[in-house]
Amino acid sequence: MSTSESQPEQSTQANGSPDKGHTVLADGDGAREPHSALYPYALQKLSVIFGEHLADVLVRHRRVETLTGEKNVIGRQNLVEALAHLGILFARAPELDRDKQLEQVAFLGDHLRRVMMESFEVEVYVTIADAWDEGSTDSIGRRYDALAAPLIRRKKLLAYITPDEVQDRFDALSDDIVRARRAKIADGDWTMWTNAADDLESAAKKMKVLKREMGAAVDAATSRRYHWRLMLAGVALSSALGVGLTLAIQAIAS
Repeated sequence: MSTSESQPEQSTQANGSPDKGHTVLADGDGAREPHSALYPYALQKLSVIFGEHLADVLVRHRRVETLTGEKNVIGRQNLVEALAHLGILFARAPELDRDKQLEQVAFLGDHLRRVMMESFEVEVYVTIADAWDEGSTDSIGRRYDALAAPLIRRKKLLAYITPDEVQDRFDALSDDIVRARRAKIADGDWTMWTNAADDLESAAKKMKVLKREMGAAVDAATSRRYHWRLMLAGVALSSALGVGLTLAIQAIAS
């Protein structure tokens, strides 16, 4: 009669004698750790996640909040989901077979990896949408195209980011996003996901810098147009005063 989960058997030491006070639950898939009822491979994978990756996940979670100045709601939601799978794993460990336990560990790891990636990804999209909002004439992208780009092309506004530079940097940024998304949907290891998180974080920062440089060009173009209008108004006023003075002199002389 085979040993079941309900019938714990004593583990043996290297010499084959029973290890007193320490039992190992066993079933058809192999021995379980007695206190948690988890399979050794599931415990090993948990140890790797918490020992090697959790600290980095939490650091990146805080970096999102530093970058955006707001609470990382998406990251917190994924942390809650990760803890939920951890709770299921331990609460239901005795009734879960090896594959089901490993499935919960995989879900746990997936949500922790999403903590690293998804908030940076959303921040990139939000910044891009804000910069090139087709529904707003006040978006930096549209104002840059309307005010700064024509002046820069005609060499009337120098020392600011050019339309070609904007396009080149946005294309490179888009490549980072595409590469990161491929890693996100792939069933890769932690290194792949960590590199993807780096790409998304870098893209978010680059997009903010690009938006700031485009904004500086827009401000310069706006200032130039304002001073140009002042100069034209001054010329027109001077001309009007000159004409008026001439007419007054002629009237006096006559």
